[in-house]
Amino acid sequence: MRVDLIPVHDQRRMISENSENNAGQFYMVDAVRMPPFFHQTDDAKGVAVTFNAEEKKAYKRRIRPTTRYEIEMIENKCKDVPVNQFEIHQTYVGSAATAVAAYVDRAQSRHVREQTVQRAIQIKARRELLTTTIPIPRNFVEDADPLTDSWITGKTVSARFPVDGRRFTTLATITEINVCRTEATVGLQFPQSATQFIKAWMAEHAENNVTIGPDPEQSMDATQAIKSEFKKTTVQSEIYQQYIGRKTAQKKQQLVTKEQRQLGNITLDEAQTDALRSSLARQGISVTIAPPGSGKTVLVSALTKQWLESKEASTIVITGPTNQAISSSLAPLEAVIPLEERRMCRYTSKHIADKDTDDQRFFIENMAYRYEEFITDPIQQMLLKTRRDALVAAERELEEATTALEILDKQEKTRKARQELMAEFEMLWKPNIIATTSTLLLRNRERKSCRDATHIIIDEASRLHPPHLLAMIASFRQLRKITLIGDSEQLAPFYPAPDGADIKKYVGEADLVRLKNAYPKAVVHLEKIYRAHPLITRNVLGNCYPYRVEPGITEEKRPMARNAGLPIAADGTPVILYHTKGVSEGRVNTAEAELIHWLVQHLRSRGVDRDDILVLTYHTNQRDHLRRILRDVPVETIDGSQGRQAPIVILATTKRATTTVPASIQRSLRFVGDAKRSTVAISRAMQALYIFGDIEHCAVGKEQWSSPDAGAEE
Repeated sequence: MRVDLIPVHDQRRMISENSENNAGQFYMVDAVRMPPFFHQTDDAKGVAVTFNAEEKKAYKRRIRPTTRYEIEMIENKCKDVPVNQFEIHQTYVGSAATAVAAYVDRAQSRHVREQTVQRAIQIKARRELLTTTIPIPRNFVEDADPLTDSWITGKTVSARFPVDGRRFTTLATITEINVCRTEATVGLQFPQSATQFIKAWMAEHAENNVTIGPDPEQSMDATQAIKSEFKKTTVQSEIYQQYIGRKTAQKKQQLVTKEQRQLGNITLDEAQTDALRSSLARQGISVTIAPPGSGKTVLVSALTKQWLESKEASTIVITGPTNQAISSSLAPLEAVIPLEERRMCRYTSKHIADKDTDDQRFFIENMAYRYEEFITDPIQQMLLKTRRDALVAAERELEEATTALEILDKQEKTRKARQELMAEFEMLWKPNIIATTSTLLLRNRERKSCRDATHIIIDEASRLHPPHLLAMIASFRQLRKITLIGDSEQLAPFYPAPDGADIKKYVGEADLVRLKNAYPKAVVHLEKIYRAHPLITRNVLGNCYPYRVEPGITEEKRPMARNAGLPIAADGTPVILYHTKGVSEGRVNTAEAELIHWLVQHLRSRGVDRDDILVLTYHTNQRDHLRRILRDVPVETIDGSQGRQAPIVILATTKRATTTVPASIQRSLRFVGDAKRSTVAISRAMQALYIFGDIEHCAVGKEQWSSPDAGAEE
């Protein structure tokens, strides 16, 4: 193989006179600004190196043959280019080795792009793009994963060709993927600059020696390129296979520094750090299974902070199925992300701007009020009010002016004030954080602030309707990452009657559960619970999860029950089951309600604040009855409490057991015995949990009611 080192003076046609078949013919374009660059000659045997303007001066000063030392420098530098032997057949410029070294350093840093090359060099005889097909054995298809490597038509991969112990690397585009009975094939299209070399190489080597990979730094054998046949049974599988990722070495290479793990006075634990690393490194969908109280809001804040600081995301959407989930996720953001870096707006059903909000032609005061409808940050609201007051003051001075000069001066001030206010409104109208429910997000997907979303965080993803995730993927064209955070052991999506059962049967399980079961290695589990009392975590919540959960705090941080003398079990667990045998009528148990009222009064007498108590019920009728009795204490159904927490939780099961259980009561028992609903109820408590119900009734439901080693009082 020959290396032609040709000094280029300007945009002239350079011909290598000593080479056969007129090798080295090409035109130079803008040679002054382009770096020295390797170029394949027409005979596919030599490589021409062109020089920039600096080398032109050296060529005029000094013309001599290249020394052996310079040849060794070139040879050492050119390990990943098609150069393996050198012939001194022509006079070279003295600093040729320096030029080659500069090129190789730059090429290895991937600063030279194909677009730059096309601007620098144009081949006289234009060649067609090379397209070749590489066969893949069928047995490699079965145990493969196209999700990680992105083997999709139109994706760019790297192709590496071995040459005498070295490798020549170039980029290739996947044109087609075919899977037949015995083998699979992938079609590759190579760039114009590498076509001649690849044709010559493939004439002498076997095709299956080519190695291709998803990027130049991660390659694999071509026989492992197509790892799995795309399943096209449903729309979901096609979209998931394009977006879901795996917990691969690429994720491991994404480091999370000690400073990134620190959020104020909170330090991310190992599982939270692993989830953060997974979301930062992976393109597409990442899944985090987070039990209640395991630090989901901290993870959301850390992820949002890292995306904003790295300038990776232009618009981050924090969404979820309910407003309660959104409020919980936004709570720590104000303390973690500085105001100057946070432009946050929240869409709710009562404050939705009109579609023509971004039209700048209407009167500025009307625009100010329209903007204020959805700017919920208190500091930004104060800023708007202050600026509007300044504008009104300037206009008042204008009206009070008496002379022509004063009027002109005041008009100029008013114009400047309007311009400044307009600029501030424009800044606020381009938020980098949008918070809204999934329903409103899709309803407003064409709005200017929403359609540029690049990153989406979905909290309480277990309750997200499956069509919503598909619609997000299909609607936002600039979307690059989706992070699902939720608990698969909590409530599933809610479908209202009368068609709820049919819809649930047709749609199936939640996306979080589907992704967790389909790609278990891509899921990160948070195992430490920081909300509940450690004994509640060990003795109660530990029975609700198929995997191990452990307390993330000590008993010293949950001292309320012991210090205030509240009822606790014999072993110190702040969980008490009050056995009641009242009569329940119409899903209302008055005897149970009276006992709950007595317990609330007892807790209040011990110094417990009313806001520290949360009463939960399974049935809306019992909730309404308790609200009439407990006027100042919050009472909610379990389904409406997901995302909330309270130091003390009182749970009313309402129903009582009977010797003969009619069909209506059996349905109620199944409702009360729902494991996911019970998990939500138990996990709301931080300091103590008190359960009212019939022990026999609870035994008819699920095993977790009898598993806690807690006291039972009658």
